[in-house]
Amino acid sequence: MAGLEEIMERTVRLKGQEVEDWEIPVEDPAEATEFTLVGRLMTRKPWNKKLMSTILGRLWGADSGWALKILEQKGSNCYIALSFKDKELFYWVIEKRPWTLNGGVLLVDYWPVSGDWEKASLNYYSCWGKAYGIPLKLLTENNVQRIVSSAGETLDVHLDSAKTTFWRNFIRFKVGINVDKAICPGRFVPGDVNAKWVQFKYDKLPFMCFKCGLTGHEKASCEQPLLTVADAAGVEVPALGPWLRVEHTTKDCFEAARLLREGPAKKPWTGRYLNDGGRPASKTISGARTSPGKRDDCEEIIPQCMGRGNVETVARVPRCFGTSSDEDSILVLRSPEVNGGSHGTGVAALG
Repeated sequence: MAGLEEIMERTVRLKGQEVEDWEIPVEDPAEATEFTLVGRLMTRKPWNKKLMSTILGRLWGADSGWALKILEQKGSNCYIALSFKDKELFYWVIEKRPWTLNGGVLLVDYWPVSGDWEKASLNYYSCWGKAYGIPLKLLTENNVQRIVSSAGETLDVHLDSAKTTFWRNFIRFKVGINVDKAICPGRFVPGDVNAKWVQFKYDKLPFMCFKCGLTGHEKASCEQPLLTVADAAGVEVPALGPWLRVEHTTKDCFEAARLLREGPAKKPWTGRYLNDGGRPASKTISGARTSPGKRDDCEEIIPQCMGRGNVETVARVPRCFGTSSDEDSILVLRSPEVNGGSHGTGVAALG
């Protein structure tokens, strides 16, 4: 075994060698990593190579044409290499990033030209979103850029005319989001009297925590304090929730808190009227699970249910009638206001 002095001597000799003493490969080293990605799986659940390959294969709809190798595991982060033979799949995986897996999120990036995978950008992804509620008097390019920058690194902003923005009540933006920081739910801007809340909603949210706003774990396992915002009266409400998704119909965090206090609205029982011939009538009451039918299909009248809303007669209906509800929850509706005064009948399942 070489002693300490010998090792130090070898090191000095190595440092003194000229660069010209080392051979340079004829083939470009970058070609070796062509169509190769570096991935960062953020999760608190245990994963292995086989499970990861199975899940990604199902997500991508491709069991072959690519290979996976685990590079390193650090706490709740698993770093992987992904090599592709299918070029179209390679670019598609990049385009659709980040990828949400069961209990985690996968970020991917091109393999660095230097060959060192640790230099890949794996804490960032781009995302389109909408900013709701910007006051008309603040609709200038600089103001909108300032507002959007709160969501992340501004990549693009679609600023339409004031009239169009007023009608839509939102502007579109694209930002780069750092997954090591809490996602931004919105921000306050100057209003006529009190500060006005501008709500951010995002097109593609990864698997994230609606308690602290960080990516890669869920609320149930989060040990961080709840992220809140306060309204004009100083009442704090949760800042994060499913309303951060563009497709969610709740306006903002304050409306979500109000709905939580008041409870969900009761679903009214309603139905679709039919005329006596069994054909759909012109009048429809929306919001119900309905089944078409005729009065003759009813088996047993239940007088004690009479007089409920628009119901004139209530009956049990055979299961073969085509409804998936319990027989006792089926109503036969009659209305004298259908088809110019003629009686109409219909069947509706209670919610």
